[in-house]
Amino acid sequence: MDDRQVDISRTFSYQSMMFSDVPNLLSTFGYINASWTLKADLAAEFSCRLLDHTSDTGMCQCTPRLQDHERNMAGKDWIESFSSGYIQRKIHLLPKQGDQPPWVNTQNYALDKKTIVSPVKRFAMTRRPQVSGETGRVYTPEKIPAIAARQSSKLTQTEFAKLLDVSVDAIRDREQGRRSPRGAARTLLRVAMQHPDVLRRLGPRT
Repeated sequence: MDDRQVDISRTFSYQSMMFSDVPNLLSTFGYINASWTLKADLAAEFSCRLLDHTSDTGMCQCTPRLQDHERNMAGKDWIESFSSGYIQRKIHLLPKQGDQPPWVNTQNYALDKKTIVSPVKRFAMTRRPQVSGETGRVYTPEKIPAIAARQSSKLTQTEFAKLLDVSVDAIRDREQGRRSPRGAARTLLRVAMQHPDVLRRLGPRT
């Protein structure tokens, strides 16, 4: 990656599908205690949501990142209670799992279906370069209040634009860092982040 070798065994597994500090790489490993394709379906849905988000926000790179309080987690074997020799012989080469979500490989479909959600809060996002040769800038969600506000409200860009009575292009410009909200718009975004239910109850203007 970027002309350097990545030791996957030194990474943490994100939702058992991606790897800490490794951008744009998603793998599928099914369940060993249930239908393999149940997890494959969750991985496919997750990857589609991630691709939709990067397209909506003009990002080109998404990287799972450990948060500060997670950096001292003790790494455990990537999968537990799997005694097959072909896994046990090479398990030291596999990524680690942590002791808290989303860094746990649960092998539990019912739990995964509830907890495998949008990854944006734990991702570093890189904006798609606008000019050939331009280096993309790295954003985390707290640096993009428009994204955080819309996601807190659980609205699409179109729904959020209608609610704010602005164009979808204006929302995209703010989410891609081309424009910064000011005055009343900034206040409304803070309301959306801290009290998303209030914003949803308002509904779009008619």
